Amino acid sequence: MKKLLSSIYFLLIAFAAIGQVDTVFWFAVPDITAGHGANSPAPYPGGAPARFCLSSMGEAATVTISMPMNPAFVPITVFVPVGKSSIVDMSPFLNDIENTIPNSVSNKGILIQSNNYITAYYDIDNRYNRDIFALKGDNALGIDFIAPIQNFWDNGNYTPRPYSSIDIVATEDDTELTFIPSSDIMNFANIPIAGSKGQTFKVKLNRGQTFTIKASSFTAAGHLGGTIITSDKKIAVSITDDSVAVGSCRDIVADQLVPTSIVKRKYIAMRGKVYTPDASITNIDLNLASGERVFIYATEDNTTVTVEGVVSPVLMRGGVPYVYELTKNATYIEGSKPIYVLHVAGFNCEVGGAILPPIEDCTGSTDVSFYRSNRPTEAFFVNLMVPKGAESRFRVIYEDGSERVIPASWFEEEPNSGWMVLKNEYKQFPNPSTGLFNEVIPNNILILPGQVTKFVNDSNYFHLGIINGSYNKESCKYGYFSSYNIPVAEAVISETNSQFKINCYGDTSRFVATGGTRYEWYTKDEFGNKSYKYLSDPYRSNPWALLPSGTHQYFVDVFRPCFGIATLKVQVIVAPSLRADYTVTPNQGCSPLVSRFVNKSTGDTKATNWFIDDPNIKYNSTGFKFDTIDFTYVNSTNQPIVY
Repeated sequence: MKKLLSSIYFLLIAFAAIGQVDTVFWFAVPDITAGHGANSPAPYPGGAPARFCLSSMGEAATVTISMPMNPAFVPITVFVPVGKSSIVDMSPFLNDIENTIPNSVSNKGILIQSNNYITAYYDIDNRYNRDIFALKGDNALGIDFIAPIQNFWDNGNYTPRPYSSIDIVATEDDTELTFIPSSDIMNFANIPIAGSKGQTFKVKLNRGQTFTIKASSFTAAGHLGGTIITSDKKIAVSITDDSVAVGSCRDIVADQLVPTSIVKRKYIAMRGKVYTPDASITNIDLNLASGERVFIYATEDNTTVTVEGVVSPVLMRGGVPYVYELTKNATYIEGSKPIYVLHVAGFNCEVGGAILPPIEDCTGSTDVSFYRSNRPTEAFFVNLMVPKGAESRFRVIYEDGSERVIPASWFEEEPNSGWMVLKNEYKQFPNPSTGLFNEVIPNNILILPGQVTKFVNDSNYFHLGIINGSYNKESCKYGYFSSYNIPVAEAVISETNSQFKINCYGDTSRFVATGGTRYEWYTKDEFGNKSYKYLSDPYRSNPWALLPSGTHQYFVDVFRPCFGIATLKVQVIVAPSLRADYTVTPNQGCSPLVSRFVNKSTGDTKATNWFIDDPNIKYNSTGFKFDTIDFTYVNSTNQPIVY
């Protein structure tokens, strides 16, 4: 790259985040019992192996994982190629990052920063006790939360004993955290604090510091569901229910939360593949009765919930949840006021947990990328929902660029919501390398282990959840990867992640737009008409441009369901071209030799720096322009000297 800039500009432009896909993620890693899963590699505690799974979107990304309050932790930087994933093994660091001391301030907050949009999740991959935390970027940050933790199953009996917990990380200095636990909690020495239920606690946190609230009882009734968490500055909150005992199975139920400002009233719960607790594992009929439940928490007093025409008792903020067992493929849930819905789903009797995304106000994503774990004995399922009319517009895109179309016939209508949901018989996407239990590959649509798969709908926003479950009753992972908030139309230049960039002549720029189902990039000619000059493809969300010298403004029309067209702008300033060149005459002769250098440079040559890189000839002329310079060379030896 030619290092020429005629001017230097500093520009700060704020732009909104877009949910699950983001550039900044905060997370507090939970403490998982070491007693569940004897195959955890020593000397790591429970929760190992553990890793961050980072998937790029339309652009390659450079991602840094750091701990702002722990200078001893060396930041980890990884490169994520376009449309692929990078897996960062955090197992060697678990003693440093797990929040093992409850009711105490720790310096263990994790910050993930990327120069381009990515999806990220924390993957606890212990053979017998695993789940995923789908990290929600800016949508995870807020100042008011209610913890939606299940209160139906106890925690399993292991040593150390597993419990339910809430992990919090501050994103700004001097944050005042306030919480009211719904059950008694532990102190820093893991001793129950008698009478702590319903009491108000206040804690001061700085940026990157964490705090853990841990239940003092392993019983379902002693869990922390309904705990109220508030702060005066933005925090991120996660819930962990360790080794939940469902029948003969034990598994984690966990997720990162969204604040009450994002939760809404309307939801669809799509059933997973949980059998009744006493079902035979040899029975491969995936249509057995569920055993799955949703736990619905009110964010405001005097809330009622309607499920399948049945109205719940009145719910209070921070009170007990309304619990409903799912028996249908899709169940519509509507609150009279905004509600949290925790869905405990899974495979066989192994379970995982996910905070369900709302379906009102056009929440969701137009494309979702995720990584399928590479475990040969795992079954893989997708829960997919979209507003009616857009079910025929789904494409599946693979790492090699190939695509498959999901037939509209795979969907059925959920009659109370106006949404279409993937039918039960089409939720499973087989792994062709295993051939387990005669898995069928419908329409040659696969989701390959160890790879990134992208689901795209070019007509409307949708929600997508994934379930990884083992056939041999080992464990399960469950999470949603679509945006929980209303999508925001964005346009940035990839290299600066802002709407402005200064280029050297000959540099390319990548424009990136998000938040729509279709895009049209253009500039305007002298008559104000659209022009597509210098763009690789004006109808892509992320075209690149090779621009001549000058100032260039480009516009993009973002076509959005519900909200119409948003027109956004980016600007690129390209410095003039420059070619450094000169002639020297004569270039050989006897001493003393007078040689004339003639400046033949072209382009913006207002300032010129000539220098001769020789310790015996100290010449350096900076900051002015000249056409010629004469220099005398002297050789006092009897041997030729070459400069």
